[in-house]
Amino acid sequence: MIRTCILSIAIALLSAWPFEVEANASDGQIIVSRQENSIDVFFKITGEALTSLTNEDTSFLFDEVGRIDINGFRQDTAPWGDQVFADVSFIVGGRLADAEAISLMMHEKGEPIPFMTPWDALTAVTICIAPANTPPLSLEETQSYLGFSIYPIDGQEDLQLQFPLTGRNPVTFDVSTFFDGELVTQDFVTLSDGGLLHIHYMPRSETLVPTFYFQILLLLLTAVHGVVLVGGLNQRARSPLYDL
Repeated sequence: MIRTCILSIAIALLSAWPFEVEANASDGQIIVSRQENSIDVFFKITGEALTSLTNEDTSFLFDEVGRIDINGFRQDTAPWGDQVFADVSFIVGGRLADAEAISLMMHEKGEPIPFMTPWDALTAVTICIAPANTPPLSLEETQSYLGFSIYPIDGQEDLQLQFPLTGRNPVTFDVSTFFDGELVTQDFVTLSDGGLLHIHYMPRSETLVPTFYFQILLLLLTAVHGVVLVGGLNQRARSPLYDL
């Protein structure tokens, strides 16, 4: 009976603990790279979503027949990033922050590139990997990558992004937050039209302490279970049934 209760408690604790679970497919990805005095924010979204998020004039991305020349991104495209997100406000610690575009890059959607870590994100937004003289692509054939840097700033401050009202549908992002290159939080966040994107973050000191105590609790439960199991075996060994 005691052993059954202990196992039930352990299973309940494991079920309640906030482990990462698989969620519905997202419309895009966001990687937040935090350092002590900076925050970098990287977006991976489809070409269509890029134009609908902010409703800014993106005609400079297209050629005369309405296609995107990937070869044109072999230059400094930070001004393009600033232009596309001109009406997006970055709010850090409850105050407006000056976020500068790192770069805007368009890649072919049919040729996915790594976008899992801050280094992946930085590479995606700054390096044009398309072969030379790649034919122009339609907007639907592209994946856009956009990065912004906020510096100097307290890298552990709360981060929010205010987007303008454009008449689009809600967008769901798979958000990964890193501190000093280490993944600390991962979440799915839905951004409504004209909504506020709140990127939750828990400082490392707060994420490590619960994990430590949880590990101690599991060790204690395992030890108690072992004691009960040994006691049960001894009791069975003393049973008169073994003398039959």
